Amino acid sequence: MEYGYSFDQEMSVFQRMVAGPYYFDEFGTDDFPAFYQLMDQVKPGDTVFIPGLASLGYSFQQIRDKWLLLADAGVNICVLNKPEDIGEDNFTLFLRYLGEEEMVIRRKKQKQGYINARLRGVRAGRKKIPIPNTFTQINQEYLLGQITCREAADQLGVSRPTFLRWRKDLNEELTSSQPTGEIEPGGNIATGEMG
Repeated sequence: MEYGYSFDQEMSVFQRMVAGPYYFDEFGTDDFPAFYQLMDQVKPGDTVFIPGLASLGYSFQQIRDKWLLLADAGVNICVLNKPEDIGEDNFTLFLRYLGEEEMVIRRKKQKQGYINARLRGVRAGRKKIPIPNTFTQINQEYLLGQITCREAADQLGVSRPTFLRWRKDLNEELTSSQPTGEIEPGGNIATGEMG
């Protein structure tokens, strides 16, 4: 049996080309209800006429997905504006190839976007929560065993991992800012001078 599918703006094409029923989705709809009504009706061996690939969706992904739904249902697809030298089997392979190529191109663009953002100083993720002034006192209470890690985090209004990260950052900061040198009895660490 023959069917037609398109957007309503291309209706005149089917009135003179398709012998069987035709289904039209309103241009601009995102859910394509008529297409899925058509899918409920078609059987293997039926033929679906479409004026062009753009009738199957607004993006390549939508076009490819609908084409593959039709092909997997065993339906013959006749694209009225398709070049004659592309057979149906080759056309399906061509669509799959285009889908893979689109994915490769999209990944390259994303990667380049990330690189450009880093060069501009854009930082991904949430902004760091500033360490409050009460951190030193609460950290000291934690070190003395007066409060637990959970209690310290609750008092600061953050999660336990954030409290522990702040402690780690503080320790790294203190370690990196300490001068190196030998400690002499009664002397200064950095210069070795007697005090």
